[in-house]
Amino acid sequence: MDINRLNEFITLATLLNYSKAANQLYLTQPALSRHIHDLEQTLGTQLFIRDTHNVHLTSVGEIFLKEAQEIITRYNHALDLIKEVSSTSTGELKIGFLGTASQSFLSDFVMGFTASHPQIKLSMTSDALDILVKQLNDGFTDLAFVTHVDKNYLIGLESKTIMKSPLIAVMHPTHALANLTFYQRSVRVPNDQFLTSGESDHQ
Repeated sequence: MDINRLNEFITLATLLNYSKAANQLYLTQPALSRHIHDLEQTLGTQLFIRDTHNVHLTSVGEIFLKEAQEIITRYNHALDLIKEVSSTSTGELKIGFLGTASQSFLSDFVMGFTASHPQIKLSMTSDALDILVKQLNDGFTDLAFVTHVDKNYLIGLESKTIMKSPLIAVMHPTHALANLTFYQRSVRVPNDQFLTSGESDHQ
């Protein structure tokens, strides 16, 4: 089954006349009749009741008409979207990033994106988090790469985790914590001092 067969079915179901439908579709009447027959064979059911003078939809045909019209609508909508994207697939993508934390990732991203979309210019800007958030909300930046932050800072924005980096605790080998394993948020140390990890998932 292809989109042309659905269009032919809808045309015949609307006009209920083989001759008029064939003329509108620029087909011969025998060709249209054969196409409708093939469609019915594919579906395994009769869509039209035919007699010498009239053509009528069966109850199944009426149901299929609604479905076919919806399929055509979605198909045409998809074509419109593709045309729109194709016509606007050139220009500039403005990217912000947070300090130096994202730079190792950015080099790979820029190379991959440029290879896939050579017609799009990349504009890169490094700023503080509050500035990046404001630029995103104001539409001055299209995309920002930041390290892990509380999502309360990103209200109104959509965020996706694209990579994770390990968090490493560094200390002198004679420090009281040197032989401890960091499985808990807080670890008690001598003299009532506490070490609390950040919000990272890696502890």
